[in-house]
Parts: sequence; structure tokens; C-alpha cells
Amino acid sequence: MDKKHKLDQSLKDLQKMTGLPLNVELNEDSNVDELIQGVQSLCLAYRDAYDKDIVLRRWLIGEMSDDDFFPFAERMHITREAHRGIFLISFKNEIYPEIITLLKQIFPDNKSRVLALGKNQLIIFYHFPGRKSMDMKKVAYEILDTLNTELLEQAVISYDDLTARLDQLPESYRKAEFAMKVGSVFYPDRTVYHYEQMGVGSLLYGLSKELCSEYIRCNLGKDFLEQESSVFQSDILQTANCFIKNDLNIAETSRQLHIHRNTLLYRLEQIQNETGLDIRRFDSAMTYRLCSMVLLYLKQF
Repeated sequence: MDKKHKLDQSLKDLQKMTGLPLNVELNEDSNVDELIQGVQSLCLAYRDAYDKDIVLRRWLIGEMSDDDFFPFAERMHITREAHRGIFLISFKNEIYPEIITLLKQIFPDNKSRVLALGKNQLIIFYHFPGRKSMDMKKVAYEILDTLNTELLEQAVISYDDLTARLDQLPESYRKAEFAMKVGSVFYPDRTVYHYEQMGVGSLLYGLSKELCSEYIRCNLGKDFLEQESSVFQSDILQTANCFIKNDLNIAETSRQLHIHRNTLLYRLEQIQNETGLDIRRFDSAMTYRLCSMVLLYLKQF
């Protein structure tokens, strides 16, 4: 392809994007290579400014105002009122094209979008055919199951409730983003994070390092800030969390963990010996639970 033909083709591409008839008259002084590069740069800039996926992503994450977005949404036939939801998916490894392809197959309709967000995160802009908020949880698990079954990819997903209006979606994204941050710190055993089910983690997240350290010093002593304790790790922590979840019921906890009653009592005594907290009592159990979450949070600093 000669330079003149390449320039004409670049101008046609730009005209298709903008709808404007464009022509360049060449003379002896014209630098055709620079003209081609300039037109191609305009094509890229226009695509980035008006590509549906890019514009949606920029608006959701707060890089574009409502005043700039809504005229675009109207041109793209994105209705103001519909039941939609935002899912934020975070992958352990870098995203590759097959992941995008698979997710687009899950959401084949042209009202839902899969939007790239960095190297290991995606946003799914999902249009719901129904109105039940429980559908959000169902779809979240379906997404994870499909990723794991088809591509053996491990991921976690966060979301907020359904929205009825388009202008509510950026706030829904912010809540999903917050749930992802809280969940990754305080609930690493989960794979699905719902904004309204982040519990005490939502309260603790954002507290200062100094305030958290003071809480540990007051309830456990200084040593727990300087070295890791076995009673806040692995088997013992899992045992304690299961015990608390089961309302301090020894028999039910032993059954769920498949351990002997004496093994459970021994682990509870270990906690009491190291922390002074008898978590068979409700107030001590709550203190232990909060301390375990605060210690997890302190690792982020």
C-alpha cells in the first residue's frame, strides 16, 4: 500500500467514526508520513473519547461527570431507568483475552458490558431482566463458577444492590469497590462480597494505625504488636471463628470441624492462656474476634 492510499484509508476510518467528510490536499512540501500519523492519532483519540466501554468505565470510576456522560448515553440508547447492577471482579493473576471472551459469552445481550479495569480487575455493567435483589448474589456465584470450571481461574467478586436509575450506578461501583477492599482484608476466606454484608469490617476499615494499635495494647498487651501469635493464626483462628459463628456451642463446633470435643477445649484453653480471654464467655469472644480483625488490618500498613 503506497503512502497516498494509506492516507486516504486513514481519512476514511476517521470519517466513519466522526461522520465528517474529510480531505487533505497534498503538495510538494507535504510530509505524508506525518499526515498519516496525525490522522491515526485523531482516530485513537476519538475512539478513546467515544468508545462505549471506555466512556462507561470512565464515568463509573469518577473520571467523567454526569453532564458529560448523559448526552453520550442518550446517543448510545442507554436508558435512564432500568434495573442494573455493578460487579467488580478481582483476579489473582493478570487478565488474559480468554477471560474477557468467556464473560462476554455469559452476558451476550448488548445491554450488559464487560469493562477492563487495570491488569487484574474487571467491571461488569449488568442489565437485569428481573427485579429481585437476590439475583445479584446468584449471578455473582455463577460468574465465579464459570471462571473456575471453564478456565480454572480463581477470582473474588463484590457488588452492591440493584439500581433502578442510571445515575445511581457510580455510587454502586464505589460501594462494590469498598466491599472489595474490606473483604480482601477481613474476610479472605470468602469469594463473594456484598456491600451490605461486610459487618464489623466496614466499621474498622479506615481507622488509623495508631487507634488500632492502641486497641490491641489495651486488650492483649504490647507483645501482640511486636510478634505474631499462634492463637491468631491457622487452625486455632479457624476454630475460634467457627466457635463464635456457632454461638459458642461446643458440640456443634466439634461436629462442623470434625474434631474431638477435647481437642476443641484444648484450643480454647490455648487462647485463654496466651490472651487472657476465655472465649466461652460472650464478651471475651467478641473481644477476641475484634482483635483478630484489627491484627489483620494492621498488616496492611
